[in-house]
Amino acid sequence: MGAVVFLFAAFSSVWFT
Repeated sequence: MGAVVFLFAAFSSVWFT
């Protein structure tokens, strides 16, 4: 499930750019 957290973090990074 670590991959899911990493993916979510990446999406959040792009979202709050």
